[in-house]
Amino acid sequence: MEKFGVYTAQAWKKRRSQVEPEHWARGGDCILTIGNFDGVHLGHRSLLAKVRQESTKLAKPGVLLTFDPHPLQVLRPDFHFQRLFDLDDQAEQIRDQGLTAVVRQNFDAAFAKASPHEFLDNFVEPHFKPKMIVVGEDFRFGQGRQGDRSVLEAWARARQIECCFRPKLSLQAPGASGPAVVSSSNIRKALAQGDPKSAAAMLGRAYELRGPVVSGLQRGRQIGFPTANIIPSVDFLPQKGVYVSESSWGGRRFRSVTNIGVNPTVSASPLPKIETHIFGLSEDLYGITLTVSLLDFLRPERKFSGLEELRQAIAADCELAQKWGL
Repeated sequence: MEKFGVYTAQAWKKRRSQVEPEHWARGGDCILTIGNFDGVHLGHRSLLAKVRQESTKLAKPGVLLTFDPHPLQVLRPDFHFQRLFDLDDQAEQIRDQGLTAVVRQNFDAAFAKASPHEFLDNFVEPHFKPKMIVVGEDFRFGQGRQGDRSVLEAWARARQIECCFRPKLSLQAPGASGPAVVSSSNIRKALAQGDPKSAAAMLGRAYELRGPVVSGLQRGRQIGFPTANIIPSVDFLPQKGVYVSESSWGGRRFRSVTNIGVNPTVSASPLPKIETHIFGLSEDLYGITLTVSLLDFLRPERKFSGLEELRQAIAADCELAQKWGL
């Protein structure tokens, strides 16, 4: 198998034709899956496991075709869609699931106008020549999402391409009244409600925010709780409040407490900030890329009467965060 790589659609087609021109001419070039895969949650991983299984069995690369920007950002700009994770995280997760490549197609208004058959005939077949296509049971494609399972099956059958439709995955998150479908939308909903544990159950990992550490107002340092402030790589933010967290960089991991909010007591910032107090750390982190994993929600953000009351609240937060999970 080839070394993992991330490609544009045109770069992928060029590479495949150059690396294995005879195989390319014969067809059946890869095991293909198609989708947005925001978060690469447990439902995605179930689908990717099938891609990996067939890729290994048939000795063909497993390939994810995805889209950038996300189709909703083009088709529904009024919706203000925000990704859960950045594209670097997506590529890392797909690599760790054992696929060969992520291929990103630029999604614009012109591409969105392709009918289901135009998408398959003019894009999927010439760019990928799939031996098998693995997608979710509710997969839709083409202009107006007109393409569905029956359209894909009929198209593939005529070309002797196998299709595999994976069912949705449901699970019961901690504290939930019943099972829920694992989906990026439900993960986003859980995080917006301050429920990182349910989000983690669906993701198969803690929800993470990452970005460069930047200089703040030094308010935390003044009251004995210095913080690392990050500019996150995505626009989406969970519910404002204080979280038990884990902070990591360069293979190092530390328990921490993180505040997401506008600092109503001291500055009332117009935009939410992400500030993390890392236990047992005194070194300067400015400039590094910090990953903050949200483990549990402690309390909503609130305005205190002054710095002393704020200091006492943070001290209590830190005590709870340090004992969490013990």
